[in-house]
Amino acid sequence: MNESENLVHELAAAIPALRGLLEEHLDFYEELLPHVFMGDVSRYAFGEYERLAGGGEASPSLSQLLSLLERAARDGGGHVRDLVGASFLENLAVEFKEHPGFRAMLGPVLKQYLEPLLRGLGHLGEV
Repeated sequence: MNESENLVHELAAAIPALRGLLEEHLDFYEELLPHVFMGDVSRYAFGEYERLAGGGEASPSLSQLLSLLERAARDGGGHVRDLVGASFLENLAVEFKEHPGFRAMLGPVLKQYLEPLLRGLGHLGEV
């Protein structure tokens, strides 16, 4: 198993909701595609944030997920940093821009990765 696959399995082991998503992913694709799976993780994370922002109960799994991704972005190798940056943060760049409360939940390393993405969003209307 490579470093990106290890991260996916670590996330699924730590967060029960992601276990189900991983099982569905493996059933559908018949193999692990870490970048594709991180799209599912992105949708899960934003759904949890929306529930919280809507007055729902705070989700410890969202905080745990963001902490695990923070550590992976800080300590992981290049493939893991690419996985977190390109397939998690980039998938959610618009949501992070439009929801400062969601962005505030990120740790310093994830925020550092996100900043150039947010600056790039500001230029989309200028093309």
